[in-house]
Amino acid sequence: GAIFEQGTDEVQSAFKFAMLNHNKNTTTRKFELQAFVDVINTADAYKLSRLICSQFSRGVFSMLGAVSPDSFDTLHSYSNTFQMPFVTPWFPEKVLTPSSGLLDFAISMRPDYHRAIIDTVRYYGWKKIIYLYDSHDDTFANTRKSLIATGEVRGLEGNLLVIDSGLNEGWSTPIIPKFEQDDPLKVSSDKVVWVVNLMYVGVGLGSIVPFLLMDRIGRKGTLLFATIPKIASWILIGLAATVTQLYIGRIVAGVGCGITYAVMPMYLGEVSSKRTRGPLGTLMAVLLNTGMMLAYAIGLCVSRFTMSMISVTVPLMFLVTFIWLPESSVFLTRKNKLTSAERTLKWTLGKDDVVEELEEIKRIVATEDLKTDMTFARSLRDMFKRRENRRAFRIAAIVLSALTLTGAAPLLAYQSFIFEEAGFAISTDVSIVITGCTIVLAGSVCVMLVRITGKRLLLLISTPICVLSLVTMAIFFGMMSSGQDVSGLRWVPSVFLVIYVLGYGLALNPVPLAYVGEIFHIDVKVPAAIFCSLYYAIATTTVVKFYQVLQESYGTYMPMLAFTAITVLIWLLIYRYVPETEGKTLEEIQMELRGKN
Repeated sequence: GAIFEQGTDEVQSAFKFAMLNHNKNTTTRKFELQAFVDVINTADAYKLSRLICSQFSRGVFSMLGAVSPDSFDTLHSYSNTFQMPFVTPWFPEKVLTPSSGLLDFAISMRPDYHRAIIDTVRYYGWKKIIYLYDSHDDTFANTRKSLIATGEVRGLEGNLLVIDSGLNEGWSTPIIPKFEQDDPLKVSSDKVVWVVNLMYVGVGLGSIVPFLLMDRIGRKGTLLFATIPKIASWILIGLAATVTQLYIGRIVAGVGCGITYAVMPMYLGEVSSKRTRGPLGTLMAVLLNTGMMLAYAIGLCVSRFTMSMISVTVPLMFLVTFIWLPESSVFLTRKNKLTSAERTLKWTLGKDDVVEELEEIKRIVATEDLKTDMTFARSLRDMFKRRENRRAFRIAAIVLSALTLTGAAPLLAYQSFIFEEAGFAISTDVSIVITGCTIVLAGSVCVMLVRITGKRLLLLISTPICVLSLVTMAIFFGMMSSGQDVSGLRWVPSVFLVIYVLGYGLALNPVPLAYVGEIFHIDVKVPAAIFCSLYYAIATTTVVKFYQVLQESYGTYMPMLAFTAITVLIWLLIYRYVPETEGKTLEEIQMELRGKN
C-alpha cells in the first residue's frame, strides 16, 4: 500500500516505474507485487487514519510513503497497532528514527551509513572530502560531527588526568629499587611500605573533596580543581630531600587521584551515550594502565627528579585541553540550565535532535528529592533506605573488591622483589615492562569486547584466570619455602604474574570503574562517589599492608593463597549479585535495580 503526498508526481512515477520493472522480471522475481496507491494531504490525520485502515483491509503486507512531522505520529501509531511495516525514503527532522528503538515496524530505505563513510575516510587517510547529500538526509550532519569527535574518543582529554593517576600508581615499582641504589634519598624497607601506602591514604582524603565541590562547581570544575594537587605532588616528589617530604608528596598525589577516581567515572557516565558508556568507562582503566606502563618505562631509565618533571606535564596538558569540554548534561539539567544541557547532548551524541535524550535526563532528575536541596545526611539515608540504592552500593562494593582485594596493588608494587626472589634469568626491568604492556593490551581488548560480551561476562571470565595464576604462584613459593628444588621452575612467577595481569587487565581492572559511573541514582551520586573512593583507598591500603605482614611472617606463598581464596569468593558474588548494564540507558539501569521490567 502506497501513500503519497499531493504534488509529488515525480516520486509517484518513480514508484510505479520500479513496480513495473519488478513485475516484468519473471525469471528472477520470487513474487509479483500489486500496488494500491492513494494520494492525499498527509497532514490531515483523520483522512490519513481512514486511508491506512482501508489499505489494511485490502490485505497489504507493507505500507510505503514519505513521512512528514504532521503525519508521523499517526503513521507510527497505526503501523505498530497493525504490526505492519512502514517503509519510507527518509525520516524528516524532529521525528524519531528507527535507531531510536521506538519504531517497531518502521523501515528506512536510506540506511544510516555515516559510519561507513567515516571508516572509509579513516582507512584511506583523507584530509578533505566533498560529500553531496540530500537535504532530507541527516547523514552528512552525523558524518561531519562524528569525524570531528566520535563517541569512542570523546573524553580522551579528560582521561589525561587518569593517565596521570596511572603514573602515580605505577611510580613506586621502578623508583623503590632506586632508594637502595643511586637515589640520594635513602629509604629503609620499613618506610617503603608507607611510600606506597600513603598515596592511598591521600586517595581517601581526596574522595571527600567532591562532596564539597561537585554539586557547586560541577563535575568539570571539580576535575579541573584536581590538577592543583596533582601538579604540586610531582614537584614535591621530585624535589623531596627527606622521607617526610616524600610522604607529603605522595599524600598530595593521592588527593588528586581520589578526586579523579570519584568524579571521572560519573562524568564519563553522564556525558556518554548508552552505546559508548561501556567502552568509555573501560577506556578509563586502560588509560590508567597506560599511565602505569609509562611510569615503568620512564622510571627504569631516569632519576626520581627527572621522572617527576616529565610526569608533571600530563596534568598541565589536561588543564589546557579539558577546559574546552562541556559540563555534564545531568548536572546542567539538575541546575535547570536546559539550553546548556541540550548543547552538551548534541556534542556528545553527534546529532541535532536530542529531544528524546533530554527528556530522559529530565525524568532522571525530576524526582521529589531533587526539588529541594538535599543534605549529605539525607542523601546518605537514601543510599541505604531505598532498595535500588542498596543494590547499587552492593554491586559497587563487589566490583571494587574485584579491583582491590584480589591483590593487584601489592603484586604490581613489589613485582621487582617477587622476580628477584624467584631468581629467573630474565632481567627484572624487562619483566616489569612486560607486565606493564600486558595490562594495557588486556584493557584494550576489554574496550573492544565489552559491547559484544557485556561487562558481567568479562568479569566472570577474567576472575578464574587470576585464580589460576595466584594459586600457581602460591604453590611455587610454597615449594621454595619448604626447601624443595625449584631450580627448573624459576620461570613460574614471571610467567604467571603476567598471566595474572592479563586476567586482571581484561576485566577486574577496567570494568569496576564503568559500573560505578552508571549504577547510582543522581540523588545519591555524590555520597556514593565518596564512599566508593574511600572504599578503594581503605581496601588498597589494607591489602598492601596485609601483603607485607603475611610475606614477612610466613613467606610470599601465604599472601598468594589468601588472594586466591578472596578472588574465588568475589567470583561467586559477581555471579550471584552483579547484573549486566551494557547497552542500557541510565533510566533502564535504575528500573532494573528497582526490580521493574
